[in-house]
Amino acid sequence: MTNILGHGVTGLTLGLAAVLALVPLPGMAAALRPAWVPLFVLCWLIVSPRYCGLWFAWLAGLMLDLLYGSLLGQHALAMFCMVLAAGSQSRFIVRACWWQECCVVLLSTGLYELVVLCVDAASGRWSGVSAATFLAPVSSALVWPVAKALLWRLGRVLAL
Repeated sequence: MTNILGHGVTGLTLGLAAVLALVPLPGMAAALRPAWVPLFVLCWLIVSPRYCGLWFAWLAGLMLDLLYGSLLGQHALAMFCMVLAAGSQSRFIVRACWWQECCVVLLSTGLYELVVLCVDAASGRWSGVSAATFLAPVSSALVWPVAKALLWRLGRVLAL
């Protein structure tokens, strides 16, 4: 029962992150939007590694590919690379203070954005670098403590 509940809760929070990623925002607010789905994937990777690992990241990336209408596998590859890099630091993240965690999130979401840009460039869909490319990792790192605290609490309440 806990297995089904764990997958259901992680799926629901991933759906919430997708909604937050797709909500239209005006002007500069859109550039300041955190990378919600990668942020939630990182949170669940740290909070509940039993339910969220490489497959979870890959499926979340495929979901983003379908939602954004991008090249199939582009966000999945970026998410996979991000989780591989952050997964190697998961023991550090659990024991680190909040600002060190924010630095790891900044670098991880920056890697995610870099892989998305590289795939765009390699596939000929290059549209240039926008402010959102640089600001999304920064805003994700700033939102990290709140997102992690909420998901950590949710995981503890549901015994995930």
